[in-house]
Amino acid sequence: MWHELYADMPVVVMRHDYINTDVAQWEWQDRSIVIDVPHLTWTEQTMTVSVPAFVQSEAAPRAQAALAAKQSAMKSIDDAMAALGTSIEAAKTQGADPAKLTTSDGEIIDLYAIRDALVNEKM
Repeated sequence: MWHELYADMPVVVMRHDYINTDVAQWEWQDRSIVIDVPHLTWTEQTMTVSVPAFVQSEAAPRAQAALAAKQSAMKSIDDAMAALGTSIEAAKTQGADPAKLTTSDGEIIDLYAIRDALVNEKM
């Protein structure tokens, strides 16, 4: 006996579709662009500079003499410090303590303290 049979079957259908596109058109053209280029030039100019003028007054010779005396005193202190350094090294090589040296009068002197006093005086 025959029964009713229902089935969905794909059906091949042909359909026509169209795609409209615009094709870009290229063409080469020469273009000009104007660019200003700065022109540098050397220009000679004179510049005047004013500086204060120092005039020697009556106090200048006294100041120069005082400066010379101060420089001489500083040189004397430097020489004394160098001599003390030599004496300290000599005392060390002889095995003596430079902080406890005895003078010919029997007085005890400290060469380190004398050198420190000279350094402080120089400052």
